[in-house]
Amino acid sequence: MMSLLAAKAEVVFGLQLVTRHRAPRLAALLGLGVAALAAASEPSPERVARVVLLVAGTLAAVSASRLLSPGPALAAARMVVAPWWLVPTGRLAGALCVLGPVTVGMGLALATASPQGAPVLSAVAVALVYAGCVAACVMAVAPWWGASAAASVGFLGVWIGVAPPSAMGALFAGWLPFQRVVIWLWNVLPLPWRATRWLATGGWGDPLLLGAWTLMGLGVAAMHLAGPGRPRRAES
Repeated sequence: MMSLLAAKAEVVFGLQLVTRHRAPRLAALLGLGVAALAAASEPSPERVARVVLLVAGTLAAVSASRLLSPGPALAAARMVVAPWWLVPTGRLAGALCVLGPVTVGMGLALATASPQGAPVLSAVAVALVYAGCVAACVMAVAPWWGASAAASVGFLGVWIGVAPPSAMGALFAGWLPFQRVVIWLWNVLPLPWRATRWLATGGWGDPLLLGAWTLMGLGVAAMHLAGPGRPRRAES
């Protein structure tokens, strides 16, 4: 019962950390502008999917940077007497409570504007999985880098990572050692091109990698909460 109450409290706290801060609201306005421009041009189903993924990833990167940011948010997390996974998972769920309705609403609006009547359910589902992965990773590095730096890196990854590895290889064709490093990073990191490929071709490789990064992000986030200042659970 105590764990259930703590989980509910962390979900609500995570939601409040997102909705009460200015940066996620600005990111939502940016996403609204991008979606409005896309809707005005009568987007194709492929473009609808790309825009949904881009906006969901952007909002996830900016919002999750507040969940364990240095200061009151991180200090409050270290005071919770609960299993190691509860605080990061609860706060991530709270952020997704904001991301979910925004992503669904934007996807429906874009599908309505598409002349082909783009199928939106699969695009929204993949976007939410990808947004959860981005949010977990940004939340994990925020205690080290700070909220602003974590959000900036996540934002750049979402916007630059739309290009597939083949495009990056062609871009750095003249710098062979650097090209190999870039292609390796593009194949390992949870970038949006992978979510786009998953939506287009299916398969299990892309969702498994995104899931692995999500679990890794939650594990690293929980690691920040361990330490001598953290209270221990009462023995039953």
